[in-house]
Amino acid sequence: MDPADQKIWDESTTLLKSIDSIGFAKVQANLAFLTIDSDKTKFVGYMKLVDPLPAAKTPAWRSMALGWMMYKVATVCVTGLLTDPSESEKSDFLSAISALDAAGVRSKLAAQMSGKAILDTIANAQLSGQRNLWDLGAFTSPAAHNSASFRYIIHAMVPAVGYTDSKMIAFAQSKSRGGYISEGVLRIAELYLSQPSILQSEVLCCSVIDQEKTTTYRGATFGFVLKVPKQNLVAAFSSDAATASKIGRARGDALAKIEDQQGKFVQIEQFLTDIASLYEGELETPDQILAACKKTEGHNELVVMGATPGFFTVPCGIFVKTASGSKLPKQFVEFDTKWGLKKLMKDCAAKLSIPIVDIPDKNVEASTVDFAAWKS
Repeated sequence: MDPADQKIWDESTTLLKSIDSIGFAKVQANLAFLTIDSDKTKFVGYMKLVDPLPAAKTPAWRSMALGWMMYKVATVCVTGLLTDPSESEKSDFLSAISALDAAGVRSKLAAQMSGKAILDTIANAQLSGQRNLWDLGAFTSPAAHNSASFRYIIHAMVPAVGYTDSKMIAFAQSKSRGGYISEGVLRIAELYLSQPSILQSEVLCCSVIDQEKTTTYRGATFGFVLKVPKQNLVAAFSSDAATASKIGRARGDALAKIEDQQGKFVQIEQFLTDIASLYEGELETPDQILAACKKTEGHNELVVMGATPGFFTVPCGIFVKTASGSKLPKQFVEFDTKWGLKKLMKDCAAKLSIPIVDIPDKNVEASTVDFAAWKS
């Protein structure tokens, strides 16, 4: 890189670090991928797209604008490799600052780097009209359950998951969850049923089901029926969208595995960016999601926030699938025997004053145990 471009690079990185050292961590992580001088030169060339703008004749404005372009190109166009920004992206980068003075560019840059812009995006998306069709009135109540006619948002559960990382275990123990871990296994169903308020600290993978479409993630045979404020519905897909890696990256136990503090902040910012992107996506109605899903053998996927300011996702029922003849699934009976699900469910239902309801599913293998008898 020639000395003039190197000067732009150095001054801009110094500027960004001075504005928000934590926000700069993500920029720095992306810039680290540019190990070839030709890539750095090309990168600075994109930064210098500000130079034809009239305001660039003012040194203070040009300095801020170069910093803005470094931030935008680094966060939009560097994902392991440098990709050329599209013409529309170039236009967006420049139009965002062309009418601002130097102080305005700095303020906008600080908002972007601090995450405020991401939070504003989420807040605006929560108010979008397309979420109205996901309001609470669009779903039936488990309190008046009719197994022949219902529509619920559910969070399907498994009894336990592998949990062997020492740092994750230490984190769980610090949050009084260590008692649910033994022999490399987290008894996740016991944790959620014993402490259902934990759901409000999670981003949940859920599904919408009705009497014609009861397919659940991994064929799970039990879980919560949820009351989800429309503001907490992040996204909806008619099939498995594999969002778990995105929505789980900022979980406390996941962050516990990262020793570098700035690395944790990078993960948190990426999580917020992913959530904002999901919130901004086109949101189909429950009818559309179910109609498309019914054409497949799989489940649909909803991304649900456990809590947002003023709005809380809460269990309003516990569901258990039933096979033909209202028999419990063989798999569920095995789980119940091993993990004591019946007591956990009945205790949770009593504590929250919510019902345990049956969800008929012709695709599950029947046991000899009758649902009504088991429930009594």
